[in-house]
Amino acid sequence: MFLKNIMLLAGESVESVVAETSDGSAAAAAGGARNWLSTLSPLLMLALFALVFYFVLIRPEKKRKKEAQEQRDAMKIGDTVITIGGITGEIERIMKDTVTIYTGNCSMDIQKWAIRTVEADELTEEEETENPKESEE
Repeated sequence: MFLKNIMLLAGESVESVVAETSDGSAAAAAGGARNWLSTLSPLLMLALFALVFYFVLIRPEKKRKKEAQEQRDAMKIGDTVITIGGITGEIERIMKDTVTIYTGNCSMDIQKWAIRTVEADELTEEEETENPKESEE
């Protein structure tokens, strides 16, 4: 009823409106499908962009943070560390949130989050494996 009143105000007859809808129902359905796909296309592009953004930027950063946290959790006394400021030292003491490192002539307390890399004390591990061999011979 509302549509008929609008068409009459626009100057078209009710019969021409009814004839157009009865003849063009298949075409209208096809046009509706095209409209739906044209609306969906930008959404698919946006979703694809978000997916690429996740795999290129977010996921690798999470992986790096996880590896750095695992390194910090695996620290032990005697390991060599490099801080985010570039200070290199050997771990003397490990506390809950801080680490005391010896830098050659002084000791420094460093926050754990400020440690960039941890290099395991490989020399000590090699010496431990060599000592039993020497004692056996």
